[in-house]
Amino acid sequence: MSQEPKVRVMVVDDSSTVRGFVKRWVSSSPDLEFVGEAEDGQIALKKLKEISPQVIVLDVEMPNMSGIETLKGIKAIDPTIQVVMFSTLTEAGALVTFDALALGASDYLTKPTSISSAESGTMADTRHELIEKVTALGRRRHSRIAATMVPQNFSSRQAFESSRAAAVLRGGLVHPDRKVDGIPADTDPPTVVPNEFKGSMPASPPVVDRATRRAISPPKPFRVPTSGKLDRFRAAPVNVGPVAMNRAESVRRPSTSKAQLLVLGVSTGGPVALMEFLPSLPKDFPIPILVVQHMPAVFTRLLADRLNQRSQMAVTEAKEGDRLLPGTAYIAPGERHLVVKRDGSQLCAALIDSPPVNSCRPSVDVLFNSAVAAVAGAILAVVMTGMGSDGAKGAAAICSAGGEVIVQDEATSVVWGMPGAVVAAGIQSGIYPLGSLSSEVMSRVVGDKSRRGPLVGAGGGL
Repeated sequence: MSQEPKVRVMVVDDSSTVRGFVKRWVSSSPDLEFVGEAEDGQIALKKLKEISPQVIVLDVEMPNMSGIETLKGIKAIDPTIQVVMFSTLTEAGALVTFDALALGASDYLTKPTSISSAESGTMADTRHELIEKVTALGRRRHSRIAATMVPQNFSSRQAFESSRAAAVLRGGLVHPDRKVDGIPADTDPPTVVPNEFKGSMPASPPVVDRATRRAISPPKPFRVPTSGKLDRFRAAPVNVGPVAMNRAESVRRPSTSKAQLLVLGVSTGGPVALMEFLPSLPKDFPIPILVVQHMPAVFTRLLADRLNQRSQMAVTEAKEGDRLLPGTAYIAPGERHLVVKRDGSQLCAALIDSPPVNSCRPSVDVLFNSAVAAVAGAILAVVMTGMGSDGAKGAAAICSAGGEVIVQDEATSVVWGMPGAVVAAGIQSGIYPLGSLSSEVMSRVVGDKSRRGPLVGAGGGL
């Protein structure tokens, strides 16, 4: 049994069958406590203060009040509540889910296409994923990002509503060279809030730009704890081929060759993080970028489309045989591993259907290891917000080959699982806030040290 207080969970869904499954799944976990349910958003908002959930599993499509409207109401009442959207695996469901993530939802789950058996196939996978995500989000320290990135008199809701990343994710901002449907480049469409909750939210939240955030909240020096929150990463050594590397040993070394590839791994919290990161890179970025974001196939295509509309560089979902070109970002398609292959002097993308790695397909480890096979240590890797440890072994392989790995810091990560696993292994070259990652990448790839962001933590073993 867990020694920590149980995470209080509520489900909001118009299907009694779905509510029943979620209730049984939550109740089966020793770390979770099921505290209530509602069949629509209006009922949910009335119950909110009474049952005080920490995490809400929220349906996207409901009568009376949609999932988006309900999410806005939840965040108006208590912005610290973590919301997991329960979405259908369709294009319409994906579009609404992206809107929800931009409005403050922490993560999402896709509903199984069949509910004929609660304990087999995709239902069992969904149960495992729901318990894992809800537990991790419930353990997350309340208001961590708000306290780090905005003045104390701003609520986390205000900060999020004013962020550029949220605006571009929900379709409100485009790069000046990529106007869409006639929308001016710096237009942020108004947020529609249910009338009964308007009094709880600011009518026009102030804009907090990146420079202001840095000035008002300088990052604290990073200290790696010797016990506690990183203990979950100590269970086993990181294996790189036939060599086992103890987590207390650092394999970091200076990069031995100029980077030919930038590879990124990201999961929970990734869409908003990528909307902050990729549009900050220039159109003439000198090397190809490959990204693994843990998402289903329909979602990755739409994510690539949104990033392409709002970035200076071209962003596309990777296809078999794509020639990897400078100034282009390739997003791994859902349900397929993205790997780098060499065709003579040309680097190309390949898609493979081998089994999931770390329960993930696409997998960050698969991409990172393939990059090492293709270009040895001429790699810069970035590990961003995400659950689990996918990418840690591949990051170790990159470091062993002479490449570099930098990670997003804990304060700006939705879940510090993937970056934390790299730090626990002691193989990072630096730890940076989300807003500083693009400038740090530029300084390492093109040598522009004037663009370097604030360092939160340097490499080093535990």
